[in-house]
Amino acid sequence: MSSSDNMGTGGESDLSADGAKGRPSKQKADSKQVEAALTVPSIVMSQTPKRQIGGGASSQTATFSDWMAATPNVEWYLGTLGVLMIAAVLLARSSWSKASVAMSAGGASPTTSAANQSAPTAPGTGHATPTCTASGPANGSASVAVFNMAEFQAFQNNYLFVYLLCLFSDWLKGPYVYALYEQYGFSTDQIAWLFAGGFLSSLVFGTFVGALSDKYGRKFMCIVFCVTYGLSAVTKVFPSFAILFLGRVLSGISTSLLFTSFESWMVTEHHTRQFPEALLTNTFVKQTLGNGLVAILAGFVAQGAASCCGYAAPFLVAIPCLSFAGWHVSQWRENYGNRSVRPLETITLGIAAITSDSKLLWLGTCQSIFEACMYLWVFFWTPAVSLPSEKELIPYGLLFASYMAALMIGGAIAQNWQASLSNLAVAMHLMAASSMALAALFFDQKGLVFLMCTIFEGSVGVYFPCHGTLRAHYVPDHTRSAVMNVFRFPMNAMVIIVLSLMPTPRTAFLLLAASHLVSLFALRRFQRLIATSNGSTSSSTGVDGGRDV
Repeated sequence: MSSSDNMGTGGESDLSADGAKGRPSKQKADSKQVEAALTVPSIVMSQTPKRQIGGGASSQTATFSDWMAATPNVEWYLGTLGVLMIAAVLLARSSWSKASVAMSAGGASPTTSAANQSAPTAPGTGHATPTCTASGPANGSASVAVFNMAEFQAFQNNYLFVYLLCLFSDWLKGPYVYALYEQYGFSTDQIAWLFAGGFLSSLVFGTFVGALSDKYGRKFMCIVFCVTYGLSAVTKVFPSFAILFLGRVLSGISTSLLFTSFESWMVTEHHTRQFPEALLTNTFVKQTLGNGLVAILAGFVAQGAASCCGYAAPFLVAIPCLSFAGWHVSQWRENYGNRSVRPLETITLGIAAITSDSKLLWLGTCQSIFEACMYLWVFFWTPAVSLPSEKELIPYGLLFASYMAALMIGGAIAQNWQASLSNLAVAMHLMAASSMALAALFFDQKGLVFLMCTIFEGSVGVYFPCHGTLRAHYVPDHTRSAVMNVFRFPMNAMVIIVLSLMPTPRTAFLLLAASHLVSLFALRRFQRLIATSNGSTSSSTGVDGGRDV
């Protein structure tokens, strides 16, 4: 079977030939489909499309006008993207300005004390480098920590540059991973198992990644991330189920490292250098805003790479980014956590904390269900937004950029609605449930399905800061990682079970809508327990009363 039967422009040539030759060509195509169905389980294609890597691009003679005329629902896509981009940029600019003001005013202030007078001279300026003071521990002592604001800004910028570059590499895979597997000729069941391989890997490795980082060093594990994720990207050019499954396993390991080791290194280094705690919050705010921006950028870059060189190209773009990030990480100094804790002990500690506090049980249940739905949506959105005859025409990169813009807007809304996060959390769960229900009910209206998926991503943007605040207030510091590791089990289990059942996208969206209502029920149970523990709703300082979180 030639690669042109399945990939790229060859598929379009077959369609035109079929129309010219009539019925005999149709019978030939049917026989090829039967052959493909029999050979897919052990698919290994040795040929590569002549002008692209991984297939999926339009013909060389196609123009932007041709694409506009041929692409279904293009007005929905471009109109929604334009509105979301404008809103996201305005909100990002406002939030970034607030973060910068908070850093200069809240972290510390320049001083003309003796410490400042003896500060080193900034090269080429003739002026002393500003230093800042911050109060010491809140124990009544008069100790004052002196730090250099320029040093902090250099530290923050270095960390954000590396971490956002790694996030950009991770986001590049979002728009075209499903489309690439489909382009290679895999069945829906096989694609589901490829996705499940990543979650199985994350389920197993994610439980121990924190302890491994503590023992072997956070810097070392950050470099491991760059290597494993780069190898995962390389596997995407091989249309072999076994190699791609190995790539998904490596991707699951890498994802666990990305969201643990980098942050652990930064927080420890921040404290080691005795920077103020308020500046740590500033770094997290800028990290969240930057994540949204690089995610949107990744959507555009992925669209351009796929249009030019095929569906595997966005994954290959990540390799030089990861190499550059890995080189930067190698310049960091190493730090460690508790090197004596055994990985299995974290599970025991987490279970003990959950069984002793029912609030943690309901909060963890709520978050596990929501995040499982979020990961399942990642699998189903690609087949949901297109008809089978339109798959090659859908601009997945632009759709993904729209989703990421909505994600960023949701995060900005949550950051500016700190006074009533309780009500916002309820509204967020209702928005997620209703968007998935409407997408299922009007599934044949693909423009509306896309809009509902965009709204759902907006609710995900609200989820992260909202529930992050809840964890910060109600999950004890010394057991936080252990508790969250325990709840990774039901989250990953739900994803794997649903993928193994392989419902249609429409059925899956109905299931997600129902699951979000269950997640909302768990949240309300948690809120009632908080209100009860505080004596009354009106006097609550947690969820339902005076100071919402």
